[in-house]
Amino acid sequence: MKKSTTSFFTGLISGVAIGAVLGILYAPDKGVNTRKKINKKAGEIKDDINKKIDDIKHYAEDAVGDIKEKVSEAK
Repeated sequence: MKKSTTSFFTGLISGVAIGAVLGILYAPDKGVNTRKKINKKAGEIKDDINKKIDDIKHYAEDAVGDIKEKVSEAK
């Protein structure tokens, strides 16, 4: 991708993220409810990240096992 296109998409994504956060923070809702929404979303993101990490660990373990097996067969 060209640098200007990359910069455009970076700016677009940043703007959307900032807009979402500001929308939550300035929404006409009680502070307690806003904090609950933020905590809930943060928890969901944390769970998603942990799942991705576990998936990567399992993939790496499988890959190492396959490599060890092929090395043993090659001997």
